[in-house]
Amino acid sequence: MTDGSRNPPVTDTPAGTKLRRYRRAWARRFIDRGQAAGDIPRYGSPAWGRLPADDPRKTAAVVRAAEAWADDGEPDAIADRLRCDVEAMRVEITAACAEQDLVWQERQRRRTDFGATTIELVRVNAARAALARPRAEDHPGGPVPWEPMEGAA
Repeated sequence: MTDGSRNPPVTDTPAGTKLRRYRRAWARRFIDRGQAAGDIPRYGSPAWGRLPADDPRKTAAVVRAAEAWADDGEPDAIADRLRCDVEAMRVEITAACAEQDLVWQERQRRRTDFGATTIELVRVNAARAALARPRAEDHPGGPVPWEPMEGAA
């Protein structure tokens, strides 16, 4: 059941194909008569409104608009719209992924920089710890044995 906002698609049965051919041939006669009278304006445009009611171009513009509406529910028209929608989504997703790749590359760079800084800090701390360890030749601390020097009073 339809809500009247769109034509139900004509089925691809032999009867549906025959009806579609009949409709298109019927419309073609009106459009050809309009083209013979001159350029057909777009339906609803100011140029269309200025045409007299009995002008074949006015009727041709209405029939052309009706054909566009009728074709809207055709499987080929639906497939074309879906292809366009899918392509638009693909472009949008590709752009979003490229943006996310840049974000993740920057995060990885920072993580790598942080890792390198951390490794360097560990090396420096290890070197400081090695310097702080007592060596065999170091004095153990406490009072220093003193021997008086000769000649000192």
